[in-house]
Amino acid sequence: MAADVTIPRLGWSMEEGVFAGWIKKPGDTVKPGEPLFMLEGEKATQEIEAVDGGVLHLAPDAPSEGQTVLVGRTIAKLCAVGETPAWGTLAGPPAAVAAAAPAAAPLPQPGGSAPAPAVATTHSAAAVPSPATAAIPVAASPSVRRLARQMGIDLATVTPRLPGGRLSAEDLAPGHHGGGPAARVAPPARAAAQALPPAGSSRSSPRARRAARDRGVDVATIRGSGAGGRVRERDVLAAAEAGATLRGPRVPDVAAGTTVMPITQTRRTIARQMVRSRQETVPVTLTAWADATALLAARAALKAAAGPEAATLNDMLLKAVADTLLAHPLLAARWEETQLVLPGDRIDIGLAVDAPGGLVVPVVRDVAAAPLAEVARQTRRLVERARSGRLTAADMQGGVFTLTSLGSYGIEFFTPVINHPEAAILGVGAIRMQPVPPPGGQEGFILQRQLPLSLTFDHRIVDGGPAARFLGDLAAQIAAFALTSAAEA
Repeated sequence: MAADVTIPRLGWSMEEGVFAGWIKKPGDTVKPGEPLFMLEGEKATQEIEAVDGGVLHLAPDAPSEGQTVLVGRTIAKLCAVGETPAWGTLAGPPAAVAAAAPAAAPLPQPGGSAPAPAVATTHSAAAVPSPATAAIPVAASPSVRRLARQMGIDLATVTPRLPGGRLSAEDLAPGHHGGGPAARVAPPARAAAQALPPAGSSRSSPRARRAARDRGVDVATIRGSGAGGRVRERDVLAAAEAGATLRGPRVPDVAAGTTVMPITQTRRTIARQMVRSRQETVPVTLTAWADATALLAARAALKAAAGPEAATLNDMLLKAVADTLLAHPLLAARWEETQLVLPGDRIDIGLAVDAPGGLVVPVVRDVAAAPLAEVARQTRRLVERARSGRLTAADMQGGVFTLTSLGSYGIEFFTPVINHPEAAILGVGAIRMQPVPPPGGQEGFILQRQLPLSLTFDHRIVDGGPAARFLGDLAAQIAAFALTSAAEA
């Protein structure tokens, strides 16, 4: 009995991914657990494994490499030998076809352990209605569906402009829908537009003002249907269809001579995470200098002994941060609305890497307990995988704190963005020669190599005093950095 192969969800907020190519070929016999295809989502490219077995048959609208695909979309079937797959009638454009149910998101495991490998979700043909007998829903958000109802548009007749088949509000705008203005506005909407109260009311809802800005409509020319003549969003939409007065000429989508750079899935994920961090945290940044003399001496000794395989300054800073977090666990806590979750003795720290596709944060495991040489081996492997685009979602999950460095670019202090849902992130700048007071309270000053530190923390979790004590203890830990074993030296 044929089983559908669908696009799984690789992260909590993932709605679409980028198809990275088939591992198996059409006609291959696939066993459960074998990798089927590659999928990019949430900054990582993963091998997607089969749940069921059978002969692989690609869907007529199977994605090509680099195409954006929606979570839940059926892309192939696994059939018995000699069985012919039944694809039925596709509803809407191929990119908008979605499976009956999307895969569940993998849950983070306690203690920072990696989640189970992603698998291609399959649905038995006996358990799921055939596409020939059940309409496949159009991919659109609730807000877009509500807007379509208000405008009297049948979403099944709308072709999405963006890859992946997910409809946006722009797809419902005049000029982007094949039916034309008369077909888009339902008779009740036109009647409401004709029976509106007198124009000139300055009262309007926030949604109405936003819709007016998006469509270049002057709210002052619209007669509101709300209480007291209040202009509502539906009034703006009806007026836009009827040709309301514009504030000025519409700005073309792309000006002549400009360059258009598509937004990648990785960039979308980064943007979503940054916005979420700013919306759900109260960030405060503290800065301090740390004496880097001992740190640089230890680095020189390691480089002389191990050459290119020696631990880097980032590796040593990871150790210093982990040791300090053991004494300040609030800086490694997670906010979970009704409780704070603090780490135990295991400290997993994310290390920000500037990869070709965008910023990624692989996680170095058990930094406090691991020898420096092991931390160095982990970071080398993770950085190599990050820059070659081979990180998995498991490589980037479970961190309790993040370290990011801009020192190689000559930056000193900056304001790093918290890697939500963590409590804090440490930014490391370029080491500078700075004047400092001499030891023993002597007069004058001496020149000393100083490392700039920028700590951004979530003020919901940590107050300024505890954060300042953490930063001071970390600076002291760096100033007193010493190799703890002959192997490290």
